[in-house]
Amino acid sequence: MAKGTAMNWDEQLIEDCTETDGTPHPHTDHVLTGAKWQRDQLRTDEAVERLALFLLDDEGYDVTNGWPSNEQLGGGPTGDRDTEFNDGWMNHARAAITALLGEET
Repeated sequence: MAKGTAMNWDEQLIEDCTETDGTPHPHTDHVLTGAKWQRDQLRTDEAVERLALFLLDDEGYDVTNGWPSNEQLGGGPTGDRDTEFNDGWMNHARAAITALLGEET
């Protein structure tokens, strides 16, 4: 697969589930359904947040108690720097997942 070319997960799975004589394995539909479900789970808000927090930790932020607070980010107690920060990292994580899985279909 060339750099920048989206992986077609279903086509790859069908190819992998096809016998050498060209016949598809009888349970290919079940495998496709399960694989799609797994990919969908990687796009949930919970999965995106886990990835975002991992990336933040990797960047040296303390995420022991979850997202950094507004004060930890240098903002005041009533500011919204933390919300913008969280949204930015969630978008970054969502983009990373899309880069891996390809666009939603």
